[in-house]
Amino acid sequence: MSPMLNLMDLKSLYSGLPDDRPITSIGVVEDSEKCPPDFYVVSRTHDQDSDADLWKDGFFGRKVTRYLCLSKKQGLPGLSDYIVESIAVVNDKEVPPDGYTLLPRTIDSEQKAWRKKQLCYRLSKRSLTSNLVTDVIVLSKMKKAPEGFTLAGEINGLTVCFKSVPNSVASTPNPSLSLTSLNSPINSYSNISAPATPRRKSNGHAPAPPTPGSEESMDDYVSLKPIRPPPPLPNHVSPVRNPMVRQSSKVVAAASRTYATLAAFQGLEGVPFIISPKLKAMADPASVSYCLME
Repeated sequence: MSPMLNLMDLKSLYSGLPDDRPITSIGVVEDSEKCPPDFYVVSRTHDQDSDADLWKDGFFGRKVTRYLCLSKKQGLPGLSDYIVESIAVVNDKEVPPDGYTLLPRTIDSEQKAWRKKQLCYRLSKRSLTSNLVTDVIVLSKMKKAPEGFTLAGEINGLTVCFKSVPNSVASTPNPSLSLTSLNSPINSYSNISAPATPRRKSNGHAPAPPTPGSEESMDDYVSLKPIRPPPPLPNHVSPVRNPMVRQSSKVVAAASRTYATLAAFQGLEGVPFIISPKLKAMADPASVSYCLME
């Protein structure tokens, strides 16, 4: 099989697949053969394969026709990144919904586009919209939208429906950014290393500064010496006021030594120490000798 035949087969296969690209522009033409470049005309109905003329002129004489034409390539000037988000049908004298654009004239003949009813559509920036329109169909007999389509309205006995799909561009990050981040060294575990431990001087607390020409910087070293000196020790006042009472060396040493930075009061500070009179009588030598003689 020749390469030319393979290319033709691929083109025919591609044309048979559903085109889910968003619609970027909508127009109306009087003659279906005069569709602008990069537009395609909706000339047949979806359900009956009949004429999709939206004017339906029943009078004798010159036949007037109106056909929808759609584009997925050519956007409006200055609006190349905008797509069609929704479509609606309103009455001829009715004001369109907020944000919707009317189609008042035909593209090929500059004639009035509609009678009794008119079609309008809403443009939105592709990166900001949640849904986008990928197809528009015309029904001749059916009055309800087929599965997967949304009803826009009825124009002169024909039903207009559009297909809306979720916008994947608005819900997913930038593909180029994702590919760049995948190749970035920061996402590679093999390139992640623990920070180097600062070197300590043998005769001091602060680490040695880096030598000139080395790859290390001063930010890699943190001084281990405190910036401010410790506060002075608080003056200790002994809670014992009576010199007759002896305290053990351990209690005195513990009471005179503190490591707190703020002064703290003990439970006995400020309370005078007085021996009970009964204990004084027992400690008297005369009383002790009298008890022994008895």
